[in-house]
Amino acid sequence: MAQEDITSKIALKDGVILTGTVGRYTNGILEFKTKYGILQIGQEDLLYILVSQYDQLDDSYHWPCIVMKNGDVITGMLESYTPETGVKIKAEWGELTVNKFEEISLIILGYVEMQSYKEEGTTDEYEWHGRLEGY
Repeated sequence: MAQEDITSKIALKDGVILTGTVGRYTNGILEFKTKYGILQIGQEDLLYILVSQYDQLDDSYHWPCIVMKNGDVITGMLESYTPETGVKIKAEWGELTVNKFEEISLIILGYVEMQSYKEEGTTDEYEWHGRLEGY
């Protein structure tokens, strides 16, 4: 039984944020459906996936992990996702499967640093997303 498409946002390492639905994630390639078409994005270009109503990145998550809607955090890497097989996660202590994509709030694929700063002479506040080197 196919799962319902869930609107998500993805953040790329170059700062681009896209809205669409996750089709599948296999062999390090994310299939992401947008109004512009279906994009295939390599894991090396992805920072994180914000799932459904989770509309912003909480700055407490800086490492590869999966945050569940119930608040549980699974430290590990996304291995694969298809609607048929669920979300496969490789954690330090083993592998596990989350059967329903909608149970997940956030997937962080790379190391993220978030810093708020104000531009000198203005009241504008910005956020910076980037890769922590050395990991």
